[in-house]
Amino acid sequence: TDYNGPPKVDEVSDKTRIITGTTEGGETVKVKIGTKTYTGTTYSNGVFKVSIPLQSAGTTMALTSTDKMGNVSPARTITVVDKTAPLMPRVNYLTDRMTVVTGTAEPGATLTVTIGTETYTTKADNNGAFAIDIPLQKPGTKISAIATDAAGNTSYTRTRTVLDRTRPSVPKVNYVTDKATVVTGETEGGATITVMIGTEIYKTQADSNGMFSVSIPLQKVGTRISVRATDAGGNHSNLRTVTVVDKTAPSAPTVDVLTEQSTAVTGQTEGGAYITVSIGTQTYTARAYSNGTFKVSIPKQSAGTRVNVRSTD
Repeated sequence: TDYNGPPKVDEVSDKTRIITGTTEGGETVKVKIGTKTYTGTTYSNGVFKVSIPLQSAGTTMALTSTDKMGNVSPARTITVVDKTAPLMPRVNYLTDRMTVVTGTAEPGATLTVTIGTETYTTKADNNGAFAIDIPLQKPGTKISAIATDAAGNTSYTRTRTVLDRTRPSVPKVNYVTDKATVVTGETEGGATITVMIGTEIYKTQADSNGMFSVSIPLQKVGTRISVRATDAGGNHSNLRTVTVVDKTAPSAPTVDVLTEQSTAVTGQTEGGAYITVSIGTQTYTARAYSNGTFKVSIPKQSAGTRVNVRSTD
């Protein structure tokens, strides 16, 4: 029997719908895929085309050519080549506290994570899950991931931005007096500062250096003021609490009449204040009661003696 060799076949991939190649002019080319057979057209120059459905990568098929005498060539067996890029990998969210990039991709694909000039690789398991160790990253860092299948096809790039999940440090707050109308201090640059006084809330944003100034009404001595910082990621610091300091001098005390028979200086001042009585080079002290009344023991004095009385809170 006289027959030619098997047809020459161009590469067939999982994207091929028409198989092409060459054989002897006028021959009929058939393609067998499983139980299906597809017949193509051969031109006088030997070029043939056979239409087929799309096939999965790894599928095998056999091609034969038959001449006008009915002689069938040996079969040419080919395997469908993978030319389909894997889907873009899914990458779970990343924070500035994470040291592993996780997600899913095509099973068995090689995952490449790029951070700046550094690259990290791993292989997805049979279910497509993957995990790649990386160093801790700063918030806002861009992390790119691609998947490459066994045939070398590369997916599109998935990019994630590292989220801020680290709370700011407790803000530093300068002391606040009963004469102050601002709360000042230092925190993370750009953070939002919240000042809480009772049920009232006052806010501002720190500058790029972290300095802040929040306007408040005058407060009474002993008032507790709580200050909190919130960064751009929505993370809250712990509270810093300060107490309003007394920087207002008490009014001059009211002193009762003194005579040469008096053995005490009495009168009225700020509750709890310290009273100092000066007579010449001698001083005498006492503390006012909570209602402001005071009594300082002194020796009897001659008429006309000057007695100075001072109150200190």
